[in-house]
Amino acid sequence: MNVVSACFRALIPLGIIAAGFAAFFALASIRKPPEPKDVVAPVPLVKTVPVAEKVVQFNIEADGTVVPLREISISSQVEGRIVEHNPKLREGRFITKDEMLVRVDPEDYELEISRLQAELGEKRTQLSELEVEILNTGDLIEVVREELQIRNREVARQLQLQRRGAGTATGLEEAQRAEIQARNSLTTLQNQSKLLEARRPRLQHSIDLAQTRLEKAQLNLRRTSIRAPIDGLIVTNNCEEDGYLRVGDQVAVIEDTSEVEITCYLEMRAIAWLRTHPPAGWQPPEGPEGAYAIPETPVTVTSEVLGNKYAWEGTLSRYDGSGVDTRTRTVPCRVRVKSPRSVSTRGTLTDMPIAAPASLVRGMFVDVELHTSPRDPILTVPENAVRPGNIVWVVRDGRLNILRLPLAHISGDEFLVPPEGSPIEPGDRLIVSPLPVTTPGMEVREERLDIEAQATLDEVDRG
Repeated sequence: MNVVSACFRALIPLGIIAAGFAAFFALASIRKPPEPKDVVAPVPLVKTVPVAEKVVQFNIEADGTVVPLREISISSQVEGRIVEHNPKLREGRFITKDEMLVRVDPEDYELEISRLQAELGEKRTQLSELEVEILNTGDLIEVVREELQIRNREVARQLQLQRRGAGTATGLEEAQRAEIQARNSLTTLQNQSKLLEARRPRLQHSIDLAQTRLEKAQLNLRRTSIRAPIDGLIVTNNCEEDGYLRVGDQVAVIEDTSEVEITCYLEMRAIAWLRTHPPAGWQPPEGPEGAYAIPETPVTVTSEVLGNKYAWEGTLSRYDGSGVDTRTRTVPCRVRVKSPRSVSTRGTLTDMPIAAPASLVRGMFVDVELHTSPRDPILTVPENAVRPGNIVWVVRDGRLNILRLPLAHISGDEFLVPPEGSPIEPGDRLIVSPLPVTTPGMEVREERLDIEAQATLDEVDRG
């Protein structure tokens, strides 16, 4: 009895499990399968703004360092002891053009001038004496020529007497002998005259040579006073009073302060932008020179001193070298400031402060603003419409197009795009709102914003 009860108790759970399986399969057999339904994803709503086209003026900014336009090394052209030294010939002092720097002892050069003047006078006297000899010889030639004519007539008379039988052989011989002597005298004087004429150019050349030596000595005398060729600052002074100078010795180095240059570095895209959109009226030179020319763009140079900003006007003038800086991958350029002392204030200042810099000087760190004014209209794209990699989302016929912009320049909160070769056109609608997923050709709905509304949203975002 106990065994039967135990088996019965063991079979009860199994029966319950079997009944549960039977009920499950029975219910599964009578349930209808779910009907398939089409799931329609909602078309995303995007905010768009139009691509504008306008003529804009914008600045390309860079920083730079002031460098001198030129430094002139002044060397001595004569040799001698320094007898006078300008007290202003010290590093950092300003010197004016034609102001004497040092004076070399002129005594040796004055003596040389006196000697050459005496030599030149002697040569001229010799030439004068030669001219007198030539005139005297010419007069003697005329006298001897007349005497020869007389001797010729005497010989002819003796010959006539001989034919008549009235003359003698002795008389004829004497007449002929006298004629020969007269002819010899004439020939001698003519040869002497030729020799004198030949001496004249040699004496004239010696006079010219003496004159040249005298002029060189006078030039050397003037060179004993070494003067400043330009207005500028003394950079180095290499001599002192009572020192000795030799030809070629450096006296000083002067920095030209009439103009200065700014060394700055521009990105390759900025250079490309300037060359493709140069200022009005600028044309590159013809030939190979044009490949290395840079548009002469107006520039404002600014410097901050004690919280105040000061400005100078200049021009982008040339490349600083012929290549790209290998470390920064930028192009070194030079800005030329023709009036480094013409400083103006920037901002709210009306009067020039006492602490204002009087001039741009070597080594100053400055900010450079290149003012570009493209001749043709430029496409303007809001900054928030441009994705990484210069990608823009354009809506055309309700479909999304993913396009890449070419060379662009950022000015404020806008991208400036040249219309040539650009995949976008004026009037295209650009998406400025985010999208979680983008697929070329996907359908989108537009909420069209104008430029003013977009600017307001940008101000709110920044606030």
